Amino acid sequence: MGAKIDRPPSPREACFLPADLERAVQTSKNGEINLTADKKVIFAPKPFPECPVFLSPIWVFVTGGILWFGFWLVRRRGHSTAPTAVLLLILGLTGSFILGLSFWTRLWVLHANYNLLWLIPLHFPAGLWLVFGKGSRSVFLQCYLWFAFFAAAAFVFFGFLLPQKFNVAIYPLLIILAWRCALELWPVGIPRRGKDWRKAPVVSETGH
Repeated sequence: MGAKIDRPPSPREACFLPADLERAVQTSKNGEINLTADKKVIFAPKPFPECPVFLSPIWVFVTGGILWFGFWLVRRRGHSTAPTAVLLLILGLTGSFILGLSFWTRLWVLHANYNLLWLIPLHFPAGLWLVFGKGSRSVFLQCYLWFAFFAAAAFVFFGFLLPQKFNVAIYPLLIILAWRCALELWPVGIPRRGKDWRKAPVVSETGH
């Protein structure tokens, strides 16, 4: 029969109770007068312990990108849409998960973190189209590949002008994304051995 605050909190409310109390105190007023003059940090968050250099995201992504590009060159630059589709599917699923988590929770690190803007959920349907499109290209897919390419390239070259300091591990990922989108827009290299080469007529030494 009492107020809502008298009942036991739900698990979700208990998870965000400190943040809710902090927000309520900061916005509390007596008429038009704020009850809090300023904000003072008592317990500053400590940085995470440093991981080994070879396991840091920047080195993992840079090394993975170099190995991927080297493998592409070793294959005589043969083009395949499967790696691009897998990349877009992973980025799209990650972006969809973070977007849903930011709406469902009250974590400010998701709402105010512009490092996550490149994880666009629309990467997922673009990856699906590359998997199931059977080589056909829709106007949406072409436009989206152009958008992803220019957005990634613009961020790599002009991201330092933005007010937020971004994690350096983002740049190799965006370079890989721009590279794969460029390959889909302008396929280069020799065609892979598939249905096309099997349809070609075979000429023997006798000319038949």
